[in-house]
Amino acid sequence: MEDAISKKSDAMFREISNSRATIVIFEKYRQAKSYIDELKRDISSREMAGGLKLFLEWEKNETFTGGEVKVNNLIKFMTDASKENEFKESIKRFIQYKIDQEKLSAKEEIRDVNFEKAVFDALDYRKWFEFKIFYEKDGESKTELTPANYNVLSGGMKSTISYAPLISSLTLLMNKAQPTAPRIVALDEAFAGVDLEGADMMFEYIESLDFSYIMTSEKLTGLYPAISNISIVTYDKDVKTKEISTLKYYWSKGKHHVFPESIENIISQEAGGNN
Repeated sequence: MEDAISKKSDAMFREISNSRATIVIFEKYRQAKSYIDELKRDISSREMAGGLKLFLEWEKNETFTGGEVKVNNLIKFMTDASKENEFKESIKRFIQYKIDQEKLSAKEEIRDVNFEKAVFDALDYRKWFEFKIFYEKDGESKTELTPANYNVLSGGMKSTISYAPLISSLTLLMNKAQPTAPRIVALDEAFAGVDLEGADMMFEYIESLDFSYIMTSEKLTGLYPAISNISIVTYDKDVKTKEISTLKYYWSKGKHHVFPESIENIISQEAGGNN
């Protein structure tokens, strides 16, 4: 059994050494880094409600464990074209480490060795890095976000820090689409668990971005000062008859209008026109 496992390991090593696996990893890393650099610039360029500014960093994962293989060397070899052979050798040793770990786990759990999982874990360069969030508020110096200081932030700032990087990444993805593609985001149970202050801060942030949105929620009213205009449909179920009725609103510039008043009439009034 051990001989069979060793032969399979050797075969994998030869295949990886003779293939373009390391080149593919580098290309994936290059694409990811380019995208993340763009995301970092986008987030840091925006000042959010309450004077909050966010900064995103993608740094080497200090907790990464690869046996004798150091994450610093993996990253250094991967990003230097002249170090391709060193990178292959490091990957080979790292795969061996992962296989040895998998063998121990399989033996303890009385199951077959999962070579594919071991190799996949070894080649997943994303685990070599980690995201860190920093923030500035009220003129204070830039601070790394930790569980301790996150808990003392206001509800609105917590919401902004949690959602802003995700929403910014959606915006960048849409920027890569064709110019004629619709820029629409659909959010189910949008901002669940976010308080009123947080919801208003998030809508203020969304208003600064160039896309339309469709949201469903049991709690959001849509009537927030930060929203310039939005159409709202509410559903209500009669307890006795079980019938479901709808009520439609149009929220614009701090006022809400109940349909069937025409949107054209509302816009005309806001523009200073006659009824």
